[in-house]
Parts: sequence; C-alpha cells; structure tokens
Amino acid sequence: MHIIVWALLLACIAMAGYVIIWPGTSVLGIDVGGLTARAAESLLAGRLSWESREITFIGNDTEATLFFGADLGVTPDLKETVRACMRPLWRAFADRQKPLCLKVDREKLSASIARLASFFEVSVRDAEFHIDSSDRVVVIPHVVGKSLNASSLEALFTAGHWYSVPDTVSLEFHDVEPRVRTEELEAFLPLEIISSYTTYYAASKADRAHNISLAASTMAELVVWPGETFSFNATVGPRTPERGYRKAPVIVGERLEDDYGGGVCQVSTTVYVAMLQAGLTVTERYCHGLPVDYVPLGLDATVAWDYLDLKMTNPGPYPCIVRARTSHGALTVDVFGKRIPGLKIEVESRVIKEIPAEPPTQPAPGLGSGPGADPSQGPLSPGPGGDAGEPKASGLRPGYLVETVRRYIRNGVLEKAERLNTSSYPPERPR
Repeated sequence: MHIIVWALLLACIAMAGYVIIWPGTSVLGIDVGGLTARAAESLLAGRLSWESREITFIGNDTEATLFFGADLGVTPDLKETVRACMRPLWRAFADRQKPLCLKVDREKLSASIARLASFFEVSVRDAEFHIDSSDRVVVIPHVVGKSLNASSLEALFTAGHWYSVPDTVSLEFHDVEPRVRTEELEAFLPLEIISSYTTYYAASKADRAHNISLAASTMAELVVWPGETFSFNATVGPRTPERGYRKAPVIVGERLEDDYGGGVCQVSTTVYVAMLQAGLTVTERYCHGLPVDYVPLGLDATVAWDYLDLKMTNPGPYPCIVRARTSHGALTVDVFGKRIPGLKIEVESRVIKEIPAEPPTQPAPGLGSGPGADPSQGPLSPGPGGDAGEPKASGLRPGYLVETVRRYIRNGVLEKAERLNTSSYPPERPR
C-alpha cells in the first residue's frame, strides 16, 4: 500500500512541470518560472510588446525600419513557446533558456522582402558611350549591381524560433557584373565625327516634321559595334499611331498616299548617306519609286515596316556612334568613329541613262508642275543631282538610271573606288 502511495506521489511531482513551469526557466531573458501556462503567456505578451516592435535593415549605405508583425508577418507563437517551457522533473535543471517560437505569414514576408530588395538593390549598369556638348565622346562608367540574398533573409525569419530578437539586420548581397565594363570602352577612345550629312524639310508641315523628329530621336547615341549590322526598322520600330506617328504623304510604289510615318524615309536616307561617307558596308537598301528632292538621285533609301529595310554593316575594328538630330527644318546625322589620318571618303551619284516619258494620248492642260511630285517637298520632282527636274516636251517627268560610287582617297591619291548600286526611277506615266 505504501509503495502505491509513494509511486503516486512521485508521479505527481514528476508531472508538476507540466502544470507549473520549473523555477529558473526564462524566454528571451524573461523569467517565467513558477507560472502557469496562461500566466506565462500573459507575461510574455506584455513584456514583448510585439505590436510596436521594429527591426532595422542595413545595406548599401542606407537603412529601412519595419514592424515585425504588421510589415513582415512575423509574430510570436506564445502557446508553443510556453509549451516548450513545460518539462518533467528529471529535466527541471536542463534547457532552462528557452527560445521564442514564431509564426510566419509567408505571403506577407515574401512581399516585404520584395520591397526591401527594390529599396536596397543597386541595378547593374553597363558602361556607355556619351557624346557631350563639345561633340567629345566620353564613357559613362559601369556600375556593379547589388542583388539581395533573399533566401538568406527569409531563412532568418522562417527558422521557427529565436533565442534573441534582432534589432538590426545587415543584409547580404550578391555582385552582379556588367556585360560592358568601363575599361573596354575606354580602349576605343578617342572617337570623333568622321562623317556628317544634313537634309532639309518644311518645318511648317507639322505632321511630317513630327514624324521626322520622332524617328530621329531613336538614334540619339546609337552604337554600331564592329561587325554588327545596323537595321533601320529594328532601331526605329513600327510607325503606328500608338507609338506617336501621324499621317503624312509617303511614296508607295510610283504614287503618293497619306499614311502613318510619312517623312521617316528622309531619316533613313540621311542615315544612309552619312553611313556611306563613314565607310559602312551596304547590306540592304532600296530606292524610292519616285525621285525625292532632299538628296541627289541615287542617294535615297526608302523603308517600309517589316518589308523594306535599310541595313548597314560596320566592317572596321572600332565602334561607330550614330547621332541624329533635328532643328528648325534641318535633319543632321553624324557618325562618330576612329579617324584615319589622310583618308577621305567621297560618295557620288550620276545619271547613266535618262528614260523618256511616254507622251499622253491627249495632252492635259495645266501640266508643268510635275505630276507625281511629293507635294510636301515642292512643286517639282527632283532630277539629276537632286534639283527639280524640268518637264520634257511631253509634260511628264522622265525616268533615270543612276549609279552610285564611293571613292577612298588617301593623301590626295585615289586608293579605291567601289560601285555601290544602281538606282532606277521609272518615268512618269500618263494619267
């Protein structure tokens, strides 16, 4: 009988640790010994003051402070914390320093980590060429990016328990290396203007002038790397109203129509001539179905989105930088590159054949302003050399076959001449 009593007594003493927390037990330095579970939870809730508890994150010479609960979704699990404090007699003097157990709202935590990344991270930036106000090419240095180690930060909060609550956290970052480094571009310097070409347009024709300026703005500092092929269409993109283009006269075949992007061909033409003078190789180019009056015959380059393109390849070992700009009816394209001492490049086009227009079956009165001329460019279509062609006896503009040649002259001596292409402009047809 006595044995049974003693056994029950020992059992009660042993299990007492599951009713009252053994003395000397603490959580985060808060003594909860001798308390019931409910009393311990109440004490911890008051002492922790979790609703107003903050944590400061430090990184990249800046800092941000967030609330544990409201911002990060990290709150104490007091029931689980107190349950871990309860233990039998034989462990009464072991593990007396207990951690704070945590509950984590992972969705809220992930959103906060994303905001921290956006705030602290440094975007990687490639080194870039820049043309300053003195037409000098300089290099904007690269920036090594800093990417937040999000998994390490998340693990800090999802470990499940803390023996101390952090007041500050120094964030970890990974370096993100740029694709183009400063020293790589500086090795190409100096680069200077090696060709420049200007065409003119009527600034009073607002829609056409707007389209020219919009297309030119895509080539403020366009780099064509050694061996790279420049594509006008890929650079400028679709000429659509959604992208800001307006309707203006365009040459479609051998006639004029109003369409979005009218005037853009003047940009492609000016780029074409400037690139020819800089020594770039013609990869793809088409002439208009009608002469234009802003360049000599044979030097125009028509484009049409996803159909006709202007493509030029940089054959040299140095990059070229293309800068297009507009001002008061003038469109100028400059090409910056490595100047070769004593070298001069000349581009010339000449009419090799004039094709007479077929006389109309019945002469129409009032001819003489050149039907088929671009009304936005003046009363007459251009003839050889880009001047307005004189109507022939038939009253219709003749056609032209034009050859374009490029000459390389070094120190006054012709070094090389190359025939670039032959352009055909059909004669005006009777209507």
